[in-house]
Amino acid sequence: MSLTLIIAGVALWSLYGGPAFAQEQVLIFQDTFEVSESDTTDLGFENDERQSGALGATTYSDSSEDLTVLNSEWAPGKLSLFPEPGSEWVAVSPDHNFAFGSPFTIEFEVDAGLDDEDNASGDWAAVVFGATSKNSWVISADGFGILFRNNGDIRFLTAAQASTRATAVSPTASRRMTSRFASR
Repeated sequence: MSLTLIIAGVALWSLYGGPAFAQEQVLIFQDTFEVSESDTTDLGFENDERQSGALGATTYSDSSEDLTVLNSEWAPGKLSLFPEPGSEWVAVSPDHNFAFGSPFTIEFEVDAGLDDEDNASGDWAAVVFGATSKNSWVISADGFGILFRNNGDIRFLTAAQASTRATAVSPTASRRMTSRFASR
């Protein structure tokens, strides 16, 4: 059974300016997770080199430092989360509140089972945004969550609403997601 979540990169874009036709899209934060050393559990390692955007380098909070790895042998140049059997979960969150600017775009790539070529395990990975606390559990978060199952199913969740289910076109590929949002 695979217990690996891979995050290839994350980026947050926002539009600044006056009327919609004059707005300029600005990169707020991007992290490639590419570092020079392998198997490092220090999520702050080489932040200045791998992160870019108007925000600059930022740190992360993680639920279990020993289970989050940059540039692992399984996924060079990526952030890997390795929950252990019996552990509840592993989570990582930037130490920054991105609740500014509208509309905005979030881009990320997730693979819920990198070492499970048959996609037969029950493994899953989730991305939560808009929550008021760091490292929120996907179902109880007060924000919006997207759950990616290793078999290709995708669920969209909010704390106030039951999940909506979609089936991915290709369960064997990592999922690249771009989401655009605007406040009302």
